[in-house]
Amino acid sequence: MVKRAVATASNIGRLEELKKKPRANEARVLLEKLEKHVTPCMLRHGYKITALKEFYPDNKGLLGINVNRSQISVRLRDPNNDSTFLEWHNILGTMVHELTHMEIGPHSSDFYDVSYVLPPPLPLPPLLPLPPLLLLSRLNLTFIFIIFSHYLLLFSHALLCSSAHGQTVH
Repeated sequence: MVKRAVATASNIGRLEELKKKPRANEARVLLEKLEKHVTPCMLRHGYKITALKEFYPDNKGLLGINVNRSQISVRLRDPNNDSTFLEWHNILGTMVHELTHMEIGPHSSDFYDVSYVLPPPLPLPPLLPLPPLLLLSRLNLTFIFIIFSHYLLLFSHALLCSSAHGQTVH
């Protein structure tokens, strides 16, 4: 059963960083950023959780867990170095994965289809045309990669916060 709630400023009860880990204040900022990014989606779908927590499990492959559709824990730190944080898109991707468990518990084909069913809620900004001279240097290729990564992040965020264009996700 999906926990539903009336829309509030945030449907996350509390944030909990690992205070005994290095750079705990930065972990708190990441959790706040994560809350800000997923709140519109949570409000749209009526999801409510009592806590969004940082965790650092011994299993290095475990990135997140959704406990009883009421608490979500997300790995923020590199499994081999607790002083280094994972890249933002990995953290956000884990949160999207765990929010998908609010609708579908097991890792089934339906679970993995959810992200393809949810279209962007707003049009994405148009891709900017790049002048031909920008394609000539390694520095400019780096610039192009950064622009591409930015649009990819915008697109994945749009997928997270969208509704199902007349299709119901269970």
